[in-house]
Amino acid sequence: MDQSAVPRRHFSAPAASASEQARLHAALSLIECLAGQEPLPGASAEEERIAFARYCAAPSLVRRRYDALAAETAAFAAAGLALLLRGKDRDGWDLAPAAASLAAEMRRALAGLERLIAG
Repeated sequence: MDQSAVPRRHFSAPAASASEQARLHAALSLIECLAGQEPLPGASAEEERIAFARYCAAPSLVRRRYDALAAETAAFAAAGLALLLRGKDRDGWDLAPAAASLAAEMRRALAGLERLIAG
């Protein structure tokens, strides 16, 4: 097959990282709802722009660590959310404590990510 005919999508690492953090915040909001908590407001456009600029300005070693921690956070959030949603279908199972614990862990992980690029 002629590879030149295959369209290629190019994503910069900073753009992919910024979208990953937005997905993590969206997952956190869903988990907070399952916990019976009021979801915390997400970052403003200005805060996202500043975080993106900090990520871009960070040394490559810091960016790689950030990316690894973001991927780890996404993996445990996805696994935890899948378990919560499966448990939601079971009668009598109270999701709130498990969801609250997962939400707290995600908030700690997201704060760690923000500290990592804050300098």
